[in-house]
Amino acid sequence: SVCRNIRKLRLCKSEHPKVRHHGSFRKYFADPWNIFDFIIIALSTPALVSPFISLGAENAGALTVLRILRILRLIRPMRLVPDADKIWPGIYRALRASVGILLILVFVNLILSLMATLLFGGTPEAKEFFGNPIVSMYSLLKVFTVEGWYEIPELLAERGVSSRYLLGLRIYFASTVLICGIFGLSIANAVFVDTLVADNSDELEEKVEKLREELREFRAEVARWNNKG
Repeated sequence: SVCRNIRKLRLCKSEHPKVRHHGSFRKYFADPWNIFDFIIIALSTPALVSPFISLGAENAGALTVLRILRILRLIRPMRLVPDADKIWPGIYRALRASVGILLILVFVNLILSLMATLLFGGTPEAKEFFGNPIVSMYSLLKVFTVEGWYEIPELLAERGVSSRYLLGLRIYFASTVLICGIFGLSIANAVFVDTLVADNSDELEEKVEKLREELREFRAEVARWNNKG
C-alpha cells in the first residue's frame, strides 16, 4: 500500500542524517551497526518497486520482514551491564572451546543416523522418521535434546509394527539418550560454562598465590625473630 511505501522511504531517508553526521561514507561504515542498518535497508529496498515491477508477493514480503532484524540494535545497551567487557570475550572464548565437542556430537549424530536408516528404515511405517540419513538425523536430533524422544516408538507402536522392532528401537533410543543426550550435552555445557568463567578462576588463583607468598614471607619473618630471641 501507499502507507507502507512511505514508511519504507522514511526508513531509507533515516540513514542520510547519519552519513551527514559522520561527514563521509568511510566514517559512516566504520561503525558495524551502520553497516548492519545499510545491509538491511539495501535488502528491503526492492520492496519499494514491487507495485511497479512484479517481484511476487512472497518475495516482496520476505524482503520487508528483514527490517525486523533492526531490533537487534537493542543489544547495544548491553554495554551498560557491569563487567560487560569481560562477558563478551568470555562468550567468544567459550564458543571456541565448545566447537570441538559440538563437531564430535555432529559426527556421532551422522553415524547414528546412518545406522538408524539401515536398521529401521526398511519398515514402511518408519519411512517418515528413518527413510534416509537426513531424515534420520532430524529424528535423532530430537533424541539428543531429550525432548520427546519417546514419541517416535509410541507412534510406531500405534501403527502396528512388530514388538521385536519396537524393542530394538527403544533400546537404540535409550542408549542414544544416555550417551549423547545426557553425557554428551552435559560435557559440552560443562566446557562452555567452565571456559566462560575462566577469567574469574584465573584471577582468584592469582590472588590465592599472592596470599601464599605473603604467608611464606610472614613465616620466614617470624622464624627470624624467634632465632634472634
